[in-house]
Amino acid sequence: MIRDENEATMATVALDTFSDPRLWTPEEQADPAMYMHRLIVRRKHAGLGSEIMDWACHRAHRLGQHWLRIDVWTDNTGLHDYYLRNGFKHVRTLDLHDYPSGALFQRTTDSHG
Repeated sequence: MIRDENEATMATVALDTFSDPRLWTPEEQADPAMYMHRLIVRRKHAGLGSEIMDWACHRAHRLGQHWLRIDVWTDNTGLHDYYLRNGFKHVRTLDLHDYPSGALFQRTTDSHG
């Protein structure tokens, strides 16, 4: 969680090494990666999202991970564009009837800012 000088929450993100086997192939899972979840930024701090992604990429790189990955709702094309603008590449989009976050993106950790 990121807070301002008044302790108000500006943003939050979760970062771990869990890869959902429904989303990522065994070959992808074998390649060291960190997975970013629930990146949420208050609207008035909108520019902070890019900085958080750079931080996450740098952290993953320091921990020896090759990739920073995220899964996004398949129908949120605005969010897809946002990640593409922030250095992520589209891996594929899965059509899972019970899971809406089938649009997969990844960024190499040596591309941190």
